[in-house]
Amino acid sequence: MYRYGDGTPFPFDDNVIELLPAVIDACVAMFGAAAHLDGLRAKAKDARRDADAEGAQLTGLEQALEAAVAPLQPALGKDASAVQEAAQRALDGARQALAGARAGLERKVALAAAEPRLDRALAVSFTAAAALFARRALPRTAWSWAWKASGGSDATATSARFTMAFDLTEPPWTGPVRLATLAPTAALRLPRRKLIGKPALARVALDRAALLEARKDGAQVTLVLREQAHKPSPGWRVISARADAPEIAVALLDERGVAARHEETLTGDDAAAVGALVAAVDAAMTAALAHRKTREVTLGGTELRALTDPAEPGRVLLELLAPTIRGISERSRVPGELSLKRDLGQGRREEIFVARAALLDKFAALPPPYRALFDAAGLAPPTIAVPIPAPDADFDRALDRALDPDDDDLTTDRRPVGRAQPPPPPPARAAPAARTLLAAV
Repeated sequence: MYRYGDGTPFPFDDNVIELLPAVIDACVAMFGAAAHLDGLRAKAKDARRDADAEGAQLTGLEQALEAAVAPLQPALGKDASAVQEAAQRALDGARQALAGARAGLERKVALAAAEPRLDRALAVSFTAAAALFARRALPRTAWSWAWKASGGSDATATSARFTMAFDLTEPPWTGPVRLATLAPTAALRLPRRKLIGKPALARVALDRAALLEARKDGAQVTLVLREQAHKPSPGWRVISARADAPEIAVALLDERGVAARHEETLTGDDAAAVGALVAAVDAAMTAALAHRKTREVTLGGTELRALTDPAEPGRVLLELLAPTIRGISERSRVPGELSLKRDLGQGRREEIFVARAALLDKFAALPPPYRALFDAAGLAPPTIAVPIPAPDADFDRALDRALDPDDDDLTTDRRPVGRAQPPPPPPARAAPAARTLLAAV
């Protein structure tokens, strides 16, 4: 069980602290691809504007040339003078040069107007999402998987608006697997064909029986069993809503694996034994999910490589995690850290944390519009409050006196402010007669 940094219960059974750096790395890659695409589009827009300006200059140049030679009456023919012929040839040459310049400008405009390749940016976005979901899972991810002894195993995960399809690179089994290696199922009451009449429950020894297929959709697990592991034989399709279900449905299959339209409900010890088998298969397949390779990722039903904005998956990821990030930030006790606690039992807990500065460094180089998305998700740099010194009453009164010495009502406190006293006047000099008298004495 996880808890916030202040000890209050955390709503998910997932280590979001370890998930956050991986999500930020994926978002940085997606936003980086989008920013590069934005830069290419801005360059294309500037190139189109420059090309339009050059085209206007060529038109002005042509008009200026025509106006310059017009007084010479350019012409060709028997009656044209040498000046007129020279003027006409100069005008024709200028027009030809201008036509070539316009053709080159049109090619430049066409190249500038071409939309940057969106598929490259989307490929970067998909690669980032594929790497993230191959290693991490979002909170409350629902898993489904399928395995066949004939080969092939895959899995599907759904979380909020994302759906991921995976290939399992290391399936738990590569062929029919003996039931005895999975769970103790020596003999069970299962549907069996009878020579006369409908199939009925009978005790069947399963020491040679094998698992051929397994599938999980939501909480429901379906197993296909065969009585003999390596040769055609009758079998059963087991459907369990959960491993500890009190009742389990079992359908009889023929040698070709076709259902015989007969189904029985197992209860008691038989249901418990099959439930143990279901739990063992589920546990083995859940462990195999750790070795998965992302095949496809969809957002809102659209494949990531078919989107029009490579930054959209990153925006959605941050929107999904923003409430959780803010909650962790508000309840973390150490400034500059995001932390969770995990109960270990026997009165012990461990703390898991990540420094905010380490997360900020990951997206610090992004353009401001994309950095703002992280800020909105609760990853903004902490605001440092600058302390304001308390006012010094004596200093304020002294300042008021210095500004207006004649105002005796500048402060409510009537205590003296310690105004400096003027120096005493110098002693008066004695008259000459007095100095003579003093000398005689």
